[in-house]
Amino acid sequence: MRTELDAETCSALIVNFWGRLDQRDYNGLLDLMSKDARWERGETWLQGREAILNSLNERPKDLLVRHLITNAQFRRAGDILVCDYYVTVLASQGHSEAGPAPISGVRLMGDAQTQCRLEGDAVKISEVCAQIVFEDKQ
Repeated sequence: MRTELDAETCSALIVNFWGRLDQRDYNGLLDLMSKDARWERGETWLQGREAILNSLNERPKDLLVRHLITNAQFRRAGDILVCDYYVTVLASQGHSEAGPAPISGVRLMGDAQTQCRLEGDAVKISEVCAQIVFEDKQ
């Protein structure tokens, strides 16, 4: 993996991060994050890999989710590369049959931000947050 802190590297990290969340590869997801990473999940800020892992392990086992990332824009803030983007979430819960899970539409869409920085020789995610803009309340 490249160690240059640029938009291409950070973009690949962000897509990989959400993909690993969707696949429930929590250890792989944590490997993409800095040791002191922060993640805003709901109304709670989680600090550090242990707190993040504990929160992820509480997700319902029958929840199937896919995150779609679009409209990424990058800017520098000192030694951090900040990416602002849209995240669209599709989800289905309780589906246990073979084949595609039923879905009625988009569950939510938000304005998200991820910060990337160098940690040693590797680019890592140091912060993730999102504000919900649209939500299906059904």
